[in-house]
Amino acid sequence: MIFQKMNNKNLLLVVLASLMMSCVSTTDDQAKEPVADQSLESGFVHAVYFYLSDSMDQQMKDDFMLVLDTLATIPSLKNVYYGPPANTPRKVVDNSYDYAFICVFDSKEGHDAYQVHPVHEAFRQRYSPLIADVKIYDNVFGEASGYE
Repeated sequence: MIFQKMNNKNLLLVVLASLMMSCVSTTDDQAKEPVADQSLESGFVHAVYFYLSDSMDQQMKDDFMLVLDTLATIPSLKNVYYGPPANTPRKVVDNSYDYAFICVFDSKEGHDAYQVHPVHEAFRQRYSPLIADVKIYDNVFGEASGYE
């Protein structure tokens, strides 16, 4: 990642993202980088689509990706994909959101642990006022289809 000269808003977002990460104590065994495990045969998918507030300027919206980087380190995640819409101009494609955050867990229990993880809680507390709307779609695949 290349950092350019930051204005105060950008610096604030970076500092807040760093603070969110510092609220969780981890050992070397618990430290986690974003994952990309392609071997899952079943699991629980949590797809989140963020519509950011119009009060955020474009630079703040662009910097929202730094905040999503922190969510991607939560230990119960098995796969995570996130970014802006691809802006594919097809009638059936919805490109109206600002960022998608798609994550895969081994089970519903992994998803439930993610929901109460301190990094996720800090994210919700800090960023809920900056999110105009959010759409969430959960689904299961493979042998995980028995979840209620």
